[in-house]
Amino acid sequence: MLVLAACAALTKQPADFSHRAWGGVLVIGLASVICAAMASTVGIAAPLAAGLALAALYSLGLDPALPDSIVNSLPNGIALLAPTVPMIVALVFIVWWVIFALTHRRKLDEAPVVAVRSVGIGGSLVLAMGVIIYLGLVHIYDLEGGAIFWKFLLVSFLYLNLLWMGIEASARSMFRWPVAAVLFLGMLAGFVHNLHGGSAQ
Repeated sequence: MLVLAACAALTKQPADFSHRAWGGVLVIGLASVICAAMASTVGIAAPLAAGLALAALYSLGLDPALPDSIVNSLPNGIALLAPTVPMIVALVFIVWWVIFALTHRRKLDEAPVVAVRSVGIGGSLVLAMGVIIYLGLVHIYDLEGGAIFWKFLLVSFLYLNLLWMGIEASARSMFRWPVAAVLFLGMLAGFVHNLHGGSAQ
């Protein structure tokens, strides 16, 4: 999470990333800190805020990109996905969490279970819609030989799993306020960086 927070702080956001968008991200980050600190009294809000905060933090981390020397040595199918450091960190994080969850099984309360199930159902609908749209457009537009579709699948996989991780980590009392504070400070640092001329043109 520290690495993802650092990536979010260092990334130069596109010029059209408005203050309203920043406001939404910062509200999510602050809400996650408050909910994590009051987890015993806010119920389902704590795991939901944790999942949203983790996904929101990742959405800010566009840099650093991998060096060209590494990208050029990758297979074409992987290079077309434009891998970045945050993407690799998120993938490693997700693999670690899957292993942890499978080896440290714990029965969760009903509310987090419903939240995780909702993320799964919502994710399935998003992926199904993506497949339908791709099949409908592939014969009309040049979709980079399917690279756009695979990017969509990868991004959907990352966000859905980060949401799941946040929800489950909070339900396991692992996502406490210091962890949420790290995420929020990464968001805040990114906002300050971009506020002082850091936005990409």
